[in-house]
Amino acid sequence: MSVVHAIDVDADLLIRAPVSLQKLPVTGPTPIALRPFKDAAEKFDSTMAALSGAPLAARSDLWQSYADSISDVLKEAKPIEELRTRFANHIVLIDHGIEDTGKPATQLRYLPLVGRDNAWTVLLDATTAEPLGFLPLDSF
Repeated sequence: MSVVHAIDVDADLLIRAPVSLQKLPVTGPTPIALRPFKDAAEKFDSTMAALSGAPLAARSDLWQSYADSISDVLKEAKPIEELRTRFANHIVLIDHGIEDTGKPATQLRYLPLVGRDNAWTVLLDATTAEPLGFLPLDSF
């Protein structure tokens, strides 16, 4: 997962995003997903843009609704027990984050989250993929 800042979104590409995603939020984050590439040329163009410093997640022409990608998100998400095992020295932080979600660990999954200058971990509902919490932990 990645955090995309409005300033990083190319206005020329924004008009090619789905209509429901063409207006950038001003009150907080909006979960979105990237659709698969249409063809090899689009993949090449996106790769070249990324190599030039344009974050793939900021390519609004590749956006789709988060709801359309829930199964893909959950396929990539990892069980919380794996996070606990990998970062046993941060178990108090992890358990506090789990508690803050209001769900038992068995109903949660996690994914790494990339910000502009750091990496975090997002805790997701294991059924809906809804982001429920964040940990200041680089889980890559």
